[in-house]
Amino acid sequence: MNTPSEPTAILTNNLVWMTNQMEQISGVSSYAQGATTPGGPESNLAISGLVQQTEQNLSEVEANFVEAIEWGCTRSLRLVKDNYSIPRTVAGVGVDDAEQFRAFTGAMMRGVGRMRVNGPLMPKSKAMRMNSIAQFAPILGDKIVPYLAGLIDGDPTELQRDVEIDRQNEKGAIRELVGLVTNPTALNVYQNFESDKKAFADAIAAAQKNGVDPMAAMQAAGIQPPELIPMLQAAGADMPMVEDFLNAPLAIKALDDYRKGDGYRNLHPMAQQLLRERAVSLKKLMGTQFAAMAQQQPAGQQQGSAPNPKGTPSAPKQSPSPGGTS
Repeated sequence: MNTPSEPTAILTNNLVWMTNQMEQISGVSSYAQGATTPGGPESNLAISGLVQQTEQNLSEVEANFVEAIEWGCTRSLRLVKDNYSIPRTVAGVGVDDAEQFRAFTGAMMRGVGRMRVNGPLMPKSKAMRMNSIAQFAPILGDKIVPYLAGLIDGDPTELQRDVEIDRQNEKGAIRELVGLVTNPTALNVYQNFESDKKAFADAIAAAQKNGVDPMAAMQAAGIQPPELIPMLQAAGADMPMVEDFLNAPLAIKALDDYRKGDGYRNLHPMAQQLLRERAVSLKKLMGTQFAAMAQQQPAGQQQGSAPNPKGTPSAPKQSPSPGGTS
């Protein structure tokens, strides 16, 4: 006659069985929760594979959460816009990240009608974050150093904030350049620029007619193509400059986005010329920054001697002397 199990053992076994079933249904392995399973894989590669599989299993759940969050927040914004008719005191972010209070009504939400989730909801393992940082470090160079602490902890907020600052800075520079069309002094300089440009084009045509290389002839004579920005600077016009602290790739992206818009074709020709010259200066700056990053080497990486030709034995290693010197 078999002795029946103790009630405690039955409940314990049932709890273990239910836990295993819940783990299989949820798709979250114990390794993804930081726990180990007796008899399970022990190598780092195998455990990392199980964690990645867990993230893949939860991708559909994450997408459903994102959809629900976006729908609920968008609906809330619509309700606030339609029903907040009585002014309410709200706390917002003011100058230098200080709290600023103001009376708020739903009618003030112009252009705000949809909420989007841009970042992932699932946290990534520190090993995966370190691997991603190692992949982007050669591209970003030393510019990634101020953000390493946040990126290792999975918080890219500071990096995203600085990227937005760079983007807004370039938009401000574009507005300043376009606004120069209302400056009478700048317009007079632009007329002189057009005259110089026509004279330069005539000189090029004359050199071509005489069978001479036009650019070589202009360089030999010390004649350079006219540029509007230096002429405006010489006239004392206040305008944004291309500084070395700018994030050149982001600035070029913001400038190209502006020039691709429909409003660019309707700008004054002087504004179009200024934006073209700024794009050229930013591309030169980007080339300089990329060249500087190419010269940098990761810490601890040193160039060794060239390997011996194939078939040539290497020199034997010398053991250190008892005195500590070789």
